[in-house]
Amino acid sequence: MQFKLRNKNLKDIAVLLLALNIIFTFLNNNEYLLLSGFYIFLIPSIGIGIIAICSNKIIKINYGFTCSLILLLLTLFGGIQAGVHLSTGVLYSFVLIFLEACELFILDIDEHDIDFLLNSVKYSSLIFAVLMFITRVDYWGGGWRYSVQLGNGPIIDPNYLGTVFSSGLAISIYLMFKNKDVSRIRNFNLLTGLICLICIFFSGSRGAMLASAFSGMFSVIHIIHGKIRTKKEIIRNIFLFAIIFLTICFVITHLPKNVFKRLFVLSYQDGSNFRRIFLWKNAFGEIKKHVLLGVGCIEEIVSIGTPAHNSFLRLWLDLGGIGLISLLVMIIKPTFLMIRKKNYILLGILTQNIITAFIMGCTFLLNFWILIIMICLLAGMKTESDYLQKVIKIKERV
Repeated sequence: MQFKLRNKNLKDIAVLLLALNIIFTFLNNNEYLLLSGFYIFLIPSIGIGIIAICSNKIIKINYGFTCSLILLLLTLFGGIQAGVHLSTGVLYSFVLIFLEACELFILDIDEHDIDFLLNSVKYSSLIFAVLMFITRVDYWGGGWRYSVQLGNGPIIDPNYLGTVFSSGLAISIYLMFKNKDVSRIRNFNLLTGLICLICIFFSGSRGAMLASAFSGMFSVIHIIHGKIRTKKEIIRNIFLFAIIFLTICFVITHLPKNVFKRLFVLSYQDGSNFRRIFLWKNAFGEIKKHVLLGVGCIEEIVSIGTPAHNSFLRLWLDLGGIGLISLLVMIIKPTFLMIRKKNYILLGILTQNIITAFIMGCTFLLNFWILIIMICLLAGMKTESDYLQKVIKIKERV
């Protein structure tokens, strides 16, 4: 008996391995969850994906693939440009991320695969939530910012944990509305969303709170814009908002006062705000010297001291203005498509991703790029819901 792997089998294996790399992000031995700390599943996923692409006779080239390929070529050039200052971690991370992006854009990825990968991001955030409640690592002292530490490894920066939880919350909301007629799946995603929301508060990450607020706002717009036709739907949405409101009230009453003292401090004198502005200002100073092609794959710039704490500035710094434009195209085009389709839930996920990337910097966080890629694919995809909406409109006209 012979078993022959077809193109679809190879694609499914590649997607499964990528999902496993996302789920097991907690094994990444890195304070900032940088990809360079963990790609045990990602490398074979890319290898199998390349085989699947080579076995496919027809390859569709789209804007996502073009932008990813440009970023990949800029990375290779940046590796050469860096010379003796080359950071292999930055180089490998960029190469793997953009190779994976190229593959996902030209593989025959369907809506089921996208949901599978989005669920893997959600499960990754749930694992971190469990670890946070088990370890309860006090990050700053005073018992108001909690983080995760495995064994004697580094303590994960709560801001990056907040990013993971914020992504998990946004995806839970999306999957909850998508499966609103399947009570088991809807209720499970409601539960996972509430867990992520609680963890965001306990991480003390203001950026994650702000990003989640925008995600929630787009969810409200989605409900208001959608035509609620039945009494059952009205009651269900009221019940949903009541649960979320009561959860937020309960969590807020159990948070230390220090959380709120810092939450509403937006002045320049605040420590983290001052540091961000300082880093952004110095990053711009370096960018002026290397506007088009950047400085290359270097871990630290002497005049900055640390990474720019902003994914857009970091990409501009490393891969130049061409690299930044490529990322912006991957964000702006699906934004217009989602506005035209009135898909406010996906728009909320994208907005959440952009805010966390701008405030915290998620350049080497795999979840950030996966969400960008999945949204690009979903925005241009003819999903079942699109066809159902067309059928409804046709029936209404008739």
